[in-house]
Amino acid sequence: MASLVGLFLVSVPLLVLVFGFYSRTEKSLPPGPRALPVIGNLHQIPLTKPWLKFASWSHVYGSVTGLRLGTKPALVLNDWTAVSDLLDKKGSIYSSRLHMPIVQRVAGDHHTAFQAYGAKWRRSRKTISDYLKDTELDKQAAIQEAEATQLVWDLLQQKEQYRDAVLRYFGAIILASVYGIRGQWYEGGYLKRFFDMEETWAALFDKGQTPPLEVLPWLEYVPEWMTPWRGWRSKTDNIQKLQSTIYQDLLENTKKRLASGMGEDCFLARLLKRQVLDGYSDEELMGLAGVMLEGGAETSATTLLIFLLAIAAHPEFQKKAQEEIDAVFGKDQLPNGVADGNALPFLRACYLESIRWRPIAPTAVPHFTTQDDMYKGYFIPAGTIVIMNTWGLHHDTEQYEDPEAFNPMRFVESKFGVKDSKIPQDDIRRATYAFGAGRRVCPGQKMAEDSLLSSISKLLWSFDIVPQGRLDTDIRTAFKDSLVCGPKDFALQFRVRSERRKNLIQDAWLEANSFLERFE
Repeated sequence: MASLVGLFLVSVPLLVLVFGFYSRTEKSLPPGPRALPVIGNLHQIPLTKPWLKFASWSHVYGSVTGLRLGTKPALVLNDWTAVSDLLDKKGSIYSSRLHMPIVQRVAGDHHTAFQAYGAKWRRSRKTISDYLKDTELDKQAAIQEAEATQLVWDLLQQKEQYRDAVLRYFGAIILASVYGIRGQWYEGGYLKRFFDMEETWAALFDKGQTPPLEVLPWLEYVPEWMTPWRGWRSKTDNIQKLQSTIYQDLLENTKKRLASGMGEDCFLARLLKRQVLDGYSDEELMGLAGVMLEGGAETSATTLLIFLLAIAAHPEFQKKAQEEIDAVFGKDQLPNGVADGNALPFLRACYLESIRWRPIAPTAVPHFTTQDDMYKGYFIPAGTIVIMNTWGLHHDTEQYEDPEAFNPMRFVESKFGVKDSKIPQDDIRRATYAFGAGRRVCPGQKMAEDSLLSSISKLLWSFDIVPQGRLDTDIRTAFKDSLVCGPKDFALQFRVRSERRKNLIQDAWLEANSFLERFE
């Protein structure tokens, strides 16, 4: 498997004299593979799907593995108890972020997900969290239900590829709730521009397309012609311009609509009305709204694509979920108001199993320690990179029976999907780590889950989802190598379940379209 060793052969000889004293993994850290000077363990970490290697190391060195990434100490957490002990219980120490120069070049210091732990992050986080409270999300439910109906209608009409329809659905929810505008079409508007930019952005992190400045910062000063990363600066600058243009256009659009008395209750309009009082610059508002779009659109869309792959590959579970939906809602109305999942426990189990089986962010965004700490006799210095290996947590054979299998019944038998069904319901573990942990846990988890449950309930009520040929579900061959680990293209057919349902979908679409016209 390709690894980083080849990428460093060009520059390491020039710098080994300067950095040669970094010769091994810190003895104080938990056990891990032996490190080399300068590069640490980077030569042992695959450029593709490194979480698989992290998980395999846990069987050799223990569930908490010590590494050196370049010149920086690192921990990989493959066990939920370690995540709870460190990220959940010691948030004041384990909640910062590693400085990421590539992200800084594109997003500046306005991207909440990558901001260092401190006053600026807390302010941004509170602004977003206040809008994503349960009481606020209840007001967004009508948008989610209407857009989910359009998703079903789009698939019925076969006007778009189903991937485009899925992207449009989640992007449109954010456009309406954050910017107060409608995303009726995938092509020809903001959504195609945004998702194209995101794809280009994500490609920078594929297979070592940029230098690992986070752990080897001196590489920034090595001429590009001497490295394998020729053109990385111009690529990041181009993405920054694309992103800034899109977010600036969306901001100006919202300003115009607000001045015309439209879209006053959307997230960005609320911030604009308080801009002087709150002291946010236009650039900060663009960043806050942009984070909502990035976090709520691409990640949720990828989650639904994974669900569709899983449910199409397992028709027995698809049929069971359809029977449950029909039993609750009957054959004469589309499902509505299923966000909490209580009415459809097996459907919720299918959703939880899909994000356990193939988490979209298998290593999440690394945490970074700001103080020295001790854990189980090991010294964890300030400045340690902490990687929560979500893949390892979700595929722990000590916790899950046959973790590679897609089996929603595990979440029917246990709230946490684990082997021991006698675990108390109020146990401190999380049902899923797909949304992160600690103080950095995704604030939009409920909004994402509401949108996902609304869409999958309507889709399974409306269609039989049938694979066109053999479906590959192997994590090594069927999934992309990217920050967001989604499935590669796979062919599906959405077969409407009856003529009666087809007519009901049309009626529901007319009502949904009438509601959504307020955002035009």
